[in-house]
Amino acid sequence: MTPKPRTIAARLRIASGIAAGLLAAMAPQAQARLIEIDASQSYATHTSNFIICDPSGCNPPPVQTFTLSGIFDANVQTESFAVSFFPTVTTIELDLLRLTPVSVDLHGADGLGFRFPDFPGVMNGTSFAGSADPCSLFFVQGSTCMSMGPFGGIAGSYDGENFTLDGTAPNGFFDQFTYRIVGHAVPEPGTLALTALAGLGLLKRRTGKRA
Repeated sequence: MTPKPRTIAARLRIASGIAAGLLAAMAPQAQARLIEIDASQSYATHTSNFIICDPSGCNPPPVQTFTLSGIFDANVQTESFAVSFFPTVTTIELDLLRLTPVSVDLHGADGLGFRFPDFPGVMNGTSFAGSADPCSLFFVQGSTCMSMGPFGGIAGSYDGENFTLDGTAPNGFFDQFTYRIVGHAVPEPGTLALTALAGLGLLKRRTGKRA
């Protein structure tokens, strides 16, 4: 039984409204993307200067390398920082890249103290760099910020689709991780909504021809 034209039109209006709502809801998150880690190129390497002695001699522990895989969120946000309060408040704006693990597998590196970088990188075009030092983003003139290291750092590139990061992460005073993360953005849900809208438009044209 062929649906009546009014029924088809009503369904189209409902579907169009749902798709438009999805697009509107996702718009504020346009700069946040899910990145899938390329496990074939991503790893964390642990080295240690702590000497272990046994009957065979004294040597540092063997170097260990762990594969990194999974998905994380890359979100670029513009944030303001005060650089002076006198005679008036003066601020600067920086584009910060914040990384949040969604489903990341460290494949045992966490057992030795490695963790996914939880500090932001400052964007400069498509390049970024950041430090785990909490004072790295402290700009207020006339004040001091004191912190004790050692601290790790990150540097890389991100163009909204392709992601590359190289980092160092001291683990105490004897151990250190060096790591590399390569990834690519996963398709956005918005793509599905756009496809649905295109399909609805095609269906409307077909319905018009039948009428």
